[in-house]
This record gives sequence, structure tokens and C-alpha cells, in this order.
Amino acid sequence: MVDEIHLRYTYTEDELLRVNRTQMLRPWYLRLTLVIALAVFFGGGVLVLWGWRGLEPVLFTAGAVV
Repeated sequence: MVDEIHLRYTYTEDELLRVNRTQMLRPWYLRLTLVIALAVFFGGGVLVLWGWRGLEPVLFTAGAVV
């Protein structure tokens, strides 16, 4: 049995550009999502330290879910 499989694909220029742009933008999207999640999570922590009641569980949950 052969251990390697070699495939060749032919892309048009537009398809290749679209795939490359999608792959390059993906890390930025993930980083942005992480930054937003951490900001929401730590924002809830700051509200807890300030003594707010009622809003911080929502912010902690939203940060954890995102």
C-alpha cells in the first residue's frame, strides 16, 4: 500500500486569490475574537472588584462563551 498520495489541482487566478485572502485573514479573525473575549471577561472582573451586582455574571458568561 502506498503511504503518500499526490494530488494536483488547477485553480483559476480568481480562485487562488480568494483562497489566499481567506487563509491570510483567518488568524486576524481569531485574534480579534480572543481579544474581545478577554476584554469582556476582564471587564466583568473589574466590575466585581468595584462592587457591581447583577451585571458581572452576564459579562463573565459572555466572555467564557465567546
